[in-house]
Amino acid sequence: MNNLKFLFQNSQPSDSETISVLDGEVTLFKRPNSQYWQSRFKLENGQWHHASTGSDQIAEASTRAISIFETVK
Repeated sequence: MNNLKFLFQNSQPSDSETISVLDGEVTLFKRPNSQYWQSRFKLENGQWHHASTGSDQIAEASTRAISIFETVK
């Protein structure tokens, strides 16, 4: 079982990794001690907007981050 974890370890983003969505407009990341992906992007006034996606799955978190971005935009 430990060997399977080693083989698939690189296929999932690590907790410290950041992922770009929408050609770099939105960044997904995980905070320490959190299971959920967070999103951040810069507003037109230059301030940063942070929001939790509420998901620990990268595909769902990406979809939610795009929705958050479009809503705030």
